[in-house]
Amino acid sequence: MVITTFNRAPLLRQSLARLLQLTLPDELIVVDDGGEDETAEVVREFAARAAAECSTTYFYNDNPGQTLCSQARNIGARYAQHEWIITTEPELIFVSDVVAQFKELHPLHPTQVISTGKVFFQPEALAGEPAGDPAGWQLAEGWVAQHAALWGRNWLYAVGGWDEEFPGPWGWDDTDLLTRLRITGRGQYIAPEVVAVHLYHGLSGDHNSANEDYFRAKSFMRDEADLTDLIANRGIEWGTLRTRTS
Repeated sequence: MVITTFNRAPLLRQSLARLLQLTLPDELIVVDDGGEDETAEVVREFAARAAAECSTTYFYNDNPGQTLCSQARNIGARYAQHEWIITTEPELIFVSDVVAQFKELHPLHPTQVISTGKVFFQPEALAGEPAGDPAGWQLAEGWVAQHAALWGRNWLYAVGGWDEEFPGPWGWDDTDLLTRLRITGRGQYIAPEVVAVHLYHGLSGDHNSANEDYFRAKSFMRDEADLTDLIANRGIEWGTLRTRTS
């Protein structure tokens, strides 16, 4: 499992506390994408409690300013030791037993990305509160791959991972990756039985069309026979961990 985070230690603490109540992954990688909070301490607390069942690794990526998590996810994928990787976010609290569910679903959908099917969004009025009962909260169904998904590690290598050129800070990077994977014969199964709560964290950037415009301008969207942009991050060593210089 790979979790990418930026200054969301309180949310990460809740998420990892819930994970300890469920089936643990064999491996957890947390990529701190340039944050300045107590994320490292939160990860150490989890590692101490989960040591017997889950190998835990913390990476600090010295990222110059808030961006999409594409590079951080690529770092997690490059350092992961297992063939299958679950990506998720610090603000996601799993209602269902996601690791066990993905393990059960994978043999049924071996060529597909398997992703969260239902996510309840915590209202702003409850910001900072525990996940609680999501009855009546906004429910997203069928478009929530960016929140938790199971990917084949070799699939990511074949298409160059997440595109690190996306302008950020809002999405379409997952849509881009899924599109490139579909062109290579991979599908997607959105699992309605995989359920989570998304804790409120406020807006973290201007919601504009920069990412959508970038996505739609790529050549494979104009003609899928032209695979010029199928492989992301050409000419760079994708998933490179930036280390502190001082």
